[in-house]
Amino acid sequence: MELREFAFGKGENMGSNPILAYRSIQSSYSTEILPAVGTLASPYCQSEMAFKSQKEAEAEVRKWGFSHVFTWTDGPNAHYPPHDHSGLTTHLILRGQLTVTYPDDPSPSKETFGPGGRLDVDARRSHEVWMGPEGCTYVIGE
Repeated sequence: MELREFAFGKGENMGSNPILAYRSIQSSYSTEILPAVGTLASPYCQSEMAFKSQKEAEAEVRKWGFSHVFTWTDGPNAHYPPHDHSGLTTHLILRGQLTVTYPDDPSPSKETFGPGGRLDVDARRSHEVWMGPEGCTYVIGE
């Protein structure tokens, strides 16, 4: 794994909450890991996720401040059309891949997350999601 960028700053749509941006490249895709609102979680290395159990990953998401935490698995090539949630959600990828886009953004683009990747979606932000060819298992925090 090659460390590409590591910086503190303020993220889009995160208001005044701090984020820790951590970008890495492994294989042909990149991941961005963003901690939950008001916390700075230690970033996962993609190779570390293979050694985290579901229980450990769920405990980590709870540490980020999410009270409703569960693990979900989607089958190969599953698709969720554009939708939003009433509150901030986080997705910590355990296995497989998840690709997301924000169709209401001025210039929508797709970003793919693999094992160890963390995706935070702000409340009421419309997003569309596709799972990879092997499906995807991820911990959700709400």
